[in-house]
Amino acid sequence: WSLLPLSTQQTVITMVVQLLAASQTNHKLPSFLPLLLSFLLLIAGSSSGSTANAKEAMDIPRANTPSPNDGAWPQSNVTGCGFPGLPRAGVLDECTEALGPSAPDIRGYWKNTATDEIDELIEMCGTRWIDTSKSVLHDFPSCTGVVGDGLGCQDYSGPDIMSKNGLCTPIVVACKFEENCVNLYAPNPTAPQGPPFKAVSRCLQPNGTMVWIHPVAGTVLYSKVPEGEEPNCMECVGGQHDGVVGYDPATELPCPYQERRWKRCNNDTEGSEGSNDSSGDDGGDGSSDARRHSFSAFSRMLLLPLIALPFIVSY
Repeated sequence: WSLLPLSTQQTVITMVVQLLAASQTNHKLPSFLPLLLSFLLLIAGSSSGSTANAKEAMDIPRANTPSPNDGAWPQSNVTGCGFPGLPRAGVLDECTEALGPSAPDIRGYWKNTATDEIDELIEMCGTRWIDTSKSVLHDFPSCTGVVGDGLGCQDYSGPDIMSKNGLCTPIVVACKFEENCVNLYAPNPTAPQGPPFKAVSRCLQPNGTMVWIHPVAGTVLYSKVPEGEEPNCMECVGGQHDGVVGYDPATELPCPYQERRWKRCNNDTEGSEGSNDSSGDDGGDGSSDARRHSFSAFSRMLLLPLIALPFIVSY
């Protein structure tokens, strides 16, 4: 029932009300009405089950970059961190919570317009924000902007993993939604006791592109990978392992990260591990889903007395 369009739900309820009104006037119950009401009772019950399965962002366990020693965090001065092959995706697929009101919708895969390479996957739900690259997955359970409150990223440095043979260097970073941007804040290395500094910004542009801003590395322009063209494999390009492909996170690629490329290897395979699809008639913000769940709850409350009404009316 909750998956039906709102217009269909409203039409069905209106029809039931009209039938019941007619039956009261004519003192005659239409022969097909009990069957219809039984069907509505059935789907109303299934609707409550789907609502019970709804998950908010904080209901989903934190995800992390693969690391040795069963993923213990933090670990320092050890190697073995980073994705061995295709990065994990779909962490927030089960989340039904609408995006936070100040969150810019930058969900999806993003391609560097200068290199034409896919560099990252962004997942969002509620105030949760996840950034996944070839080497790491940085999960921010809530973008509070407060470093060290336990709701930011507690993971490992991507540059150290890529350039230092999988070296595990712990990082603690906070995210915050500000002026159509997702800004990342980290402890100030020159003044650890002082306020955090803005390390990286990702800002959604009016034309749908995204600008990545780093105080040292500069600015990079990204375009979103169109729906249906999301990658489903990671391929080694160049070097002695050219052409080797990994289709899942468990398949280890022999090439270094610098030679790995996110690609769509065929059109029949879904995106990597169920990649998020932010498309839909709600513009990807989850608002229509929230309205649908809200209306479904109302319609269930309305249906139950309607179903009982024919049996308490004298004919």
